[in-house]
Amino acid sequence: MKTTAADGRNAGALRRVWYFYLNGFRSMTYGRTLWVLILVKLFIMFAILKVFFFPDFLRHKSLAEKQDYVGTELINRSVK
Repeated sequence: MKTTAADGRNAGALRRVWYFYLNGFRSMTYGRTLWVLILVKLFIMFAILKVFFFPDFLRHKSLAEKQDYVGTELINRSVK
């Protein structure tokens, strides 16, 4: 009897899929270079741009002040 994964699928099928992707990434000619570029791009998008373009101006407000602000903004923006 074959073992199954927690969601009911065949564990052997999951293993075959895993090895399929693993072997595919190993045989890529420029794979590592592309993954480094992808990771650098994600770092720039989420770490650097967030700091400069999306400041956390609600950081110093209490929970009630945050709720009031968000509620007011939702109402004001839906009227426009």
